[in-house]
Amino acid sequence: MQTAAAERMRRMRARRRTGQASTSPLIFERDDWRLLIEARTWPQKAGCEPDQVGRVIIKELVENGLDCGAENVTLTGDYGYCVITDDGPGIAAKDVLRLFAVNRPLLSSKLKRLPTRGMLGHGLRVVMGAVAAYHGKISVTSRYREFDLVVDTVTGATVIAGERDADDVSGTRITVAFENRRIFDDKDFFYGRMTIKIAADGVAYGGPSHLSRYTAHDLHKLCAAAPTGTSVADVFAEVFDLRCDDDRPARSLSAVDVANLDLAAVKPPLTIGVIGEDSMGGFYRKVEGTVVIEGS
Repeated sequence: MQTAAAERMRRMRARRRTGQASTSPLIFERDDWRLLIEARTWPQKAGCEPDQVGRVIIKELVENGLDCGAENVTLTGDYGYCVITDDGPGIAAKDVLRLFAVNRPLLSSKLKRLPTRGMLGHGLRVVMGAVAAYHGKISVTSRYREFDLVVDTVTGATVIAGERDADDVSGTRITVAFENRRIFDDKDFFYGRMTIKIAADGVAYGGPSHLSRYTAHDLHKLCAAAPTGTSVADVFAEVFDLRCDDDRPARSLSAVDVANLDLAAVKPPLTIGVIGEDSMGGFYRKVEGTVVIEGS
């Protein structure tokens, strides 16, 4: 054994003399989505306290229902489960796995600016992460089909654990359940139902995004995030409902190119909506006018 140890030391010294020894430790990487499927790190990614899991799940699902164009959103449940139903357009079967995947890119209003609560961005990833992290179950019912979904903890993809025919719910119904765990409390349901009530009492903006809400820098980021092959004309039609005859790929534009775009179609800022005066007992203070956000 002493001879073997001496031989190893001799070889190590030889490697050092020839510069073959490693001087840097191995750097191991892991994807960001993995933080969403672990109970220890889920609150950090969700932006809440560890005891607010149920509140965040209800918040995200209620707000997605309100933003999808539904006229009615309902919330039911108890300490172990919640059910959110809306009468919006529903979700196509081919889109369910993509939208409810923790490993997908964000589809967020941070780039496409609208006066809404979100655009299926981080919220559904947070909900699916909670289901995985706290050993829950989730089912999605829409367009006469019901899907039981689970997260593949190796790849981050969502897979269908069960699928069946279902009654038409005239929109989407999402059920999240945790067996033998007290995830939700009365305040979680109170805040969710209050959100639904306030939304119903207001006048919502239903138009496209607006160029006046973007600086040149913001518009550049929007174009850079457009799907591959999308033209500038496609971006203007989809986001702003404006005609633009620019066929260049949106992702190819430099900051200078964006600054030189013809933005003659910019109009004064639009009214983005208002909450009814009877909501929550009236206003404490109300101001009408225009504000500047990040130079926009």
